[in-house]
Amino acid sequence: MRVHREQFFANLVCPMGEDADSFELSFSNDLPSLLKAWKPSTRISPVWRLSPTNKAKLNYSWAEDAHDIFFVSGKDPTWLTDHLSPECIDSLGTHGAWLTIGVYSLILVARHDEAKIEISDALKKHHVSHEVWYCDHADDSRTYSGSTISYVLIDELTLVTKV
Repeated sequence: MRVHREQFFANLVCPMGEDADSFELSFSNDLPSLLKAWKPSTRISPVWRLSPTNKAKLNYSWAEDAHDIFFVSGKDPTWLTDHLSPECIDSLGTHGAWLTIGVYSLILVARHDEAKIEISDALKKHHVSHEVWYCDHADDSRTYSGSTISYVLIDELTLVTKV
């Protein structure tokens, strides 16, 4: 996996009140615009794009196909190449894998059911805590939205999933 130099920002808006279970996640390199749209329920984090070293399959749009977003705890980009097939990594394209700062160090946007299943299976097999955010809608403005989040917390003895 290649880490790109250009810094983006993951912009997360989780509304409060009756819509507290919904989310909007977008990626932008325009920090001033993100700050102008700041709300009490907004979180902004620096992220960097990851892409497969095979550049032949990087022509994905932001809104291609269905999406499940995985927030992966404590792994670096080499974990992907060690535990996912080249086809799965290629399916992530240029906008489907992000390196972050913090506990959830990788964000993976699965565009296809095969990738979603492979990522989920690899995370569980290798006992990696993660969250799965299920998208109801995605568009070319780089925004993913949905209302369901699963937390998969794994310790040495148990697997706990909360929806």
